[in-house]
Amino acid sequence: MAGARLGGGRWLLRAAAYLVGTVVVSLVVTVIGMMYHDKTGCAPDAEECLAALVGILWGAAAVVVCLVAVVVIELILWSRRRRKAAEVTG
Repeated sequence: MAGARLGGGRWLLRAAAYLVGTVVVSLVVTVIGMMYHDKTGCAPDAEECLAALVGILWGAAAVVVCLVAVVVIELILWSRRRRKAAEVTG
């Protein structure tokens, strides 16, 4: 509990979890986007294929979706904490 005494706490753990989750999701979505576009959008004999670019765009979209999810989760947690504090004080 040294982290809690130093000012860190559950928010620090949640922030780390959000960061790791976002990185993992964006990497997985990038690979899936590359594989999907390679199978559907590239001709078998094509010298140049934009699968890597499409995968990167999918990964960027996944980061945006993860950020929106984090904001929603934090708003829900904040409202629950606020409601509990109101119940305690009266």
